[in-house]
Amino acid sequence: MHICRDPLHPPRSQLAPRRRRVYPVLPDLAHYEAAGSGEGIARFIAGVVDFGASDVPQSSAQAAKIERGVIQIPSTAVMVVLAYNLPGGTSELKLPQDVYVDIFMGRIRTGDGLRI
Repeated sequence: MHICRDPLHPPRSQLAPRRRRVYPVLPDLAHYEAAGSGEGIARFIAGVVDFGASDVPQSSAQAAKIERGVIQIPSTAVMVVLAYNLPGGTSELKLPQDVYVDIFMGRIRTGDGLRI
């Protein structure tokens, strides 16, 4: 089995050597190869790899090309921080959750709207 690149490359690339030290009699069942998300998805679609990890999910069109089927499972979440600069603002900016969603969806693009 092969694993393609994902956001946790450094930690995952260290798993096999650590496992070998703790369980030296177990065979290597997976080979980690940092190939990049696009390449990993292409290899999975082509059947070159059995599974992979990516920071980009497969699109519906890509998944439809996989005759053997595909199951996508989110395995990690990363923290995202919003930075802002409001001239003259001295207090903490507190926004309701739906405003954050609209910012990430691109529906709010500037800080001069009534909701901010």
